[in-house]
Amino acid sequence: MSFPKQKPPASKKVLDDWLRTYANDHGLVESRLRRAISFMIVAMALERSVADDNEPLFLVKGGVSMELRLRLTARATKDLDTVFRGPLMIGWTRWTTR
Repeated sequence: MSFPKQKPPASKKVLDDWLRTYANDHGLVESRLRRAISFMIVAMALERSVADDNEPLFLVKGGVSMELRLRLTARATKDLDTVFRGPLMIGWTRWTTR
């Protein structure tokens, strides 16, 4: 099976098969690959939240930050540590997304 795929998976089963195949082909633990993909999706969503100065409101830190920088060679982590760097405002009215 070749990667990357040119179209989205047709179902969850297809996505599961793709992940399992990719993990096996690259000698990765499937659960670790799933977690890494989940972390990347959440981190990308948080990255879209920006302050008035166009700086990110959230920073990823800790084990996930290490894993993303070191390409899964750091210790495996099961949580996503973030820092919110903006003011806490009722209603979050000043948030914008890119």
